[in-house]
Amino acid sequence: MPIIPVVKYLKYLDRTGKSSNTQKTYCYALKQYFTYLLETTKDYREVRLEDLVEFIG
Repeated sequence: MPIIPVVKYLKYLDRTGKSSNTQKTYCYALKQYFTYLLETTKDYREVRLEDLVEFIG
């Protein structure tokens, strides 16, 4: 199921002329991030700094 803010952001990247490689890279990174959130049962609207640190780690 698409995440509306992500879809809007990817459309923004396209409208502002970002290269297709940039768009693919961002899309891949966002997919990894939302997969992490799903696996850890965290809601993207309630993410804290500690959650981001854990994801990066």
